[in-house]
Amino acid sequence: MMSSCGAENTTATVLPLHGHHINCGQSPSQMPSKHNGTSKHNKTSETGEHKRCYDGNLSHKKNDRNKNKKNDNDRDNNNYFDFPLVQSMVASESSRTRALCKEGSKQMSYPKSNTGWIRTLFVFEGRALGRILLPWSVVTSYAIVWAVVYETFLRQPGEGSTTGVREKNFYIESMLELVISTTLGFLLVFRLNRSATRFWMARGCWGVLVVKIRAMVGTVLLYGSHDSYHRDQVIKWITAFSIVSMNHMRGISRIDPETVGGLQITPDELDSLGRAFHPPLHVADQIRFHLGALFGPESIGDIGGNNSINNNKSETDLLSHRAAIAITVSDFRSKQLLSLEEQLNIMIDEEGAMERIKGTPLPMVYVTHLRTWLLVFLLSQSHLRQQALGPYLTVALVSLMAFALLGLEGAAAEVEAPFRRDKTNHLDMDSFCLAVLASVQQQITEDANRRTARAQQKASGD
Repeated sequence: MMSSCGAENTTATVLPLHGHHINCGQSPSQMPSKHNGTSKHNKTSETGEHKRCYDGNLSHKKNDRNKNKKNDNDRDNNNYFDFPLVQSMVASESSRTRALCKEGSKQMSYPKSNTGWIRTLFVFEGRALGRILLPWSVVTSYAIVWAVVYETFLRQPGEGSTTGVREKNFYIESMLELVISTTLGFLLVFRLNRSATRFWMARGCWGVLVVKIRAMVGTVLLYGSHDSYHRDQVIKWITAFSIVSMNHMRGISRIDPETVGGLQITPDELDSLGRAFHPPLHVADQIRFHLGALFGPESIGDIGGNNSINNNKSETDLLSHRAAIAITVSDFRSKQLLSLEEQLNIMIDEEGAMERIKGTPLPMVYVTHLRTWLLVFLLSQSHLRQQALGPYLTVALVSLMAFALLGLEGAAAEVEAPFRRDKTNHLDMDSFCLAVLASVQQQITEDANRRTARAQQKASGD
């Protein structure tokens, strides 16, 4: 039964509104009006009543769409009755996505560097001001204190009137600035270049991880259909490798169960991951174990034992036939196992490369030399500019120079190891994991559809 505001009802429900009878599906322009004795208050009430009714229609339609979507998901789960991993991943998709989006909201919701001038110009947190606040405050405070001291106690009457002295001071200042600024320029360029390289290397590691996970899942789906349990276990742990690696790089030992929802990871398995010294290596061992069961010698079984063409063979020929098939299948599966093992080793290598980036900052000699000369240069500007610019302009100029140069060093330090969850400039690893999960879900769903269609065709042919 439709509600009183059901616009989809063929016989529109009539509601009384201040002496009028209107249809819920009528637009405001179609509503009848009373010309005699209708107050502005009544017109406003009619419009409000109609708006509430119209909003009710939208609410019912939205609820119907959500109900239809839920019914579609239920039908999909019924279609994948023989594929439990597909069922669980489809059923948990929304909660899993919400959990990862909430976890990675710091990077996902912040403007990216390619969003245009306006959005990137007026940002605050993305400038990494926390890394330069202390040295900038020191330089600015020193400039203010020196300006006060100089103007109060050190400035002499008629200072700067001698041309020879002014030229000599200008020459010394120019040479000093040339030496310091040249040194700083080389050091800052090197620092920024190294940090940008490290950032891109980390991003490249994630790109390889995503590609290898997709390739491994595709291979397992194609050649591992003979053992659905170990096939699903391999896919489950391959997919979990990305989420476990993300948390390991962030220094998080306990994984949120919702972020791995649908992968059928049990609470005991999550506890084992939390206790492991190196969780990604623990996951890799799980993958190897199930790969061995899926493609190892034990997976051969009694191949060829039920073939109808064996009825006319002697026992010796039958044994030879089975042995030949077993050798062929064993050789094929061994090749697949070696190929998957190679790809798994690449995944471990890429995760190890991210650990090297995180655990090996630039040598102290580069950083300490840069920061020492940077502070010397900025602090000396108060002495070099005071006589020519005066106190106010000197403080403003030194403050701006400090913000510019310290900001470059802060930017380099910010992206040197880009794995933290609370930093907007760090890698959006939650989005990478969402891409992995979406890819794997698509692969296993399409594989289930193909196998279901093939079984139906075979059944109809029989």
